[in-house]
Amino acid sequence: MLTVVSERDAKKPIGLPASLVKLANESKFQHVVVDIATDLPNIGSILVEIEPDLVLLGVRRYDIGSFVHLNDMLIAIRTAMPLITSSVDIKILPIGVEKSEFQEYFNPSILPCHILEPLDWMPREAGRAIFVDYTYLWSRDGCEGFWDYYRSILEQYKK
Repeated sequence: MLTVVSERDAKKPIGLPASLVKLANESKFQHVVVDIATDLPNIGSILVEIEPDLVLLGVRRYDIGSFVHLNDMLIAIRTAMPLITSSVDIKILPIGVEKSEFQEYFNPSILPCHILEPLDWMPREAGRAIFVDYTYLWSRDGCEGFWDYYRSILEQYKK
């Protein structure tokens, strides 16, 4: 079962709301996926709060910021790692972009990570699913393969 929770906490602008931290740390879940767009200063505190075992960093076509800030994200994760009790596996998820298109912005010596196979970029379908229909992209006709793609990442990762 997949449960998606979205919540903000005005009393705690840095990090995740306490209810999400509690949810993420529940041992009854095999995997908890937290999909966030966070500021670089907050990434360390969020990682320490939820202690993930897998982090996916997306680089997206037409989003040069995701290319430019990729090394900054890796540095932030590396800085937080001594405070995380579990080991963290880092994977880079290219969305509509090939490795050769963002490789000049990527320094693999910062932190060991694996670059996944590129995922198709479908901005109209994604925008309609998320902002109009308030649903998952993979629930739209022609986009069912996205669920299989993400599920395969978790299945490959199983510890």
